[in-house]
Amino acid sequence: MKREVIENLNEKDFVASLIMSNKCCQILLPYTKANYFDCDYSRVIVSWVKDYYEKFKVSPKKDITSVYKMRCDEIQDEALKDLVYNYLKNIAESEININNEDYLIDRGKDFIDYKALQEYTENLQACIDTRDMNKARKVQQNYNRISIAETNEVSLLDKSAVDIIKNALKQQEEVLFTMPGEINNVFGNIHRNDFIMIMGGAKKGKSFLLQECGIQAVEQRLNVTLVELEMTREEEIQRLWKRWFGVKSGLVKPGTYETCKFVECPDEKGKYKIELYDVNVKESKEEDVEKLQKQLRAFTKYSANLRVIAYPAGTASVIDICDRVEELATKENFVTDVLLIDYADITKPIGGGTELRNQLNAITQYLRGFAMKFHCCVITATQTNRTGYSSSVVDVNAIAEDYRKITHVTSMVSMEQTPKMKKNHIMRLRNVVMRNGEAVDCCVFPQCLSLGQFVFGEPILAENLIMENEDDED
Repeated sequence: MKREVIENLNEKDFVASLIMSNKCCQILLPYTKANYFDCDYSRVIVSWVKDYYEKFKVSPKKDITSVYKMRCDEIQDEALKDLVYNYLKNIAESEININNEDYLIDRGKDFIDYKALQEYTENLQACIDTRDMNKARKVQQNYNRISIAETNEVSLLDKSAVDIIKNALKQQEEVLFTMPGEINNVFGNIHRNDFIMIMGGAKKGKSFLLQECGIQAVEQRLNVTLVELEMTREEEIQRLWKRWFGVKSGLVKPGTYETCKFVECPDEKGKYKIELYDVNVKESKEEDVEKLQKQLRAFTKYSANLRVIAYPAGTASVIDICDRVEELATKENFVTDVLLIDYADITKPIGGGTELRNQLNAITQYLRGFAMKFHCCVITATQTNRTGYSSSVVDVNAIAEDYRKITHVTSMVSMEQTPKMKKNHIMRLRNVVMRNGEAVDCCVFPQCLSLGQFVFGEPILAENLIMENEDDED
């Protein structure tokens, strides 16, 4: 507890969150006092932010530099003026990722609570030293923590709950990121606090799908942490680089690569059939890593990143992993929006006794709680049982070891690929369960893993693809 509290008390980060986030201003500013800040420049900047928010009802963001130009003459101390200027210059020039506002608010509440407690302790000690009990009682009455003021409790029939109820009824959960085409309709819209599980048999491509989720999230300007427990860090880097840059990465060699495409049936509108074809890759110059990095940073507008963490299987627990994610946020300002774990079933047990099913239940329960606590989306994978491995339909009956997994997830997607489908380069995804919203049953899409492409072509509804005798090897 001591380590976590100290790491959360970062004055610079608190000020930055007020500058860049409307939601932080709305919730944190009413409880923020000037004497909570150790640095003079923090007090000046926060007072400017407060005035700006009260006037325009939004945080200043990049406009903070204009505020400085208009109000810098108010600062008489030249040294202080320089400190304010340098801090705001760094804010203006940086591409701060403020996607996970709820996490920033939680850290801000910790900051304010700590400062309020510090002020309360000092005032109460002064009363004790002077034996002024009347003043001590007033100090106790006036002590108020933001975590109490911003409680998650509400009495629905009280008049004081009217505004809370109105806001709740208007609130719509914001979509965090989406998957391509019909794949997104199988997953459903992906939100913060979601806990998604991908189910499939051994060597069915769960790691590839987790990787694709991460790539889609990064390309939609989110911070992703990918925790790898099956492969080495270098193997994961190669997969990602191959998926993003193909021939340019030097990992795809010149040659002919077989895949397929969906061709609309001329005699049956809206229906498709499979047509195999070859992709001819010509020799191309391998581009420099720094150049490719720059292209990717520009594509994401310098507001996203992907952190790869590799642990040998069984050496890290989900507690270790989640602690590292929090450490990245507090020490390195890398606030994870999407956490991918490949995969949770092979993490070190955290409880549940000696039975595997109880250990797995403890792991999935912990991850669900962390997604809600950290306000990120957690996606992991799980194995099917033997029936699911050999079946062409992978549904709830294929969940391995512990059926209780389904009670913790917000969504579960299964992967289906018979030997014939694999031969034809087809993958099928099925929605197993979804807690909220609606989803289509399943979709199919071509892939070309030789080119590093888990999805190679437009996904379509499985019902629209004509596949006869898919379980037949012949």
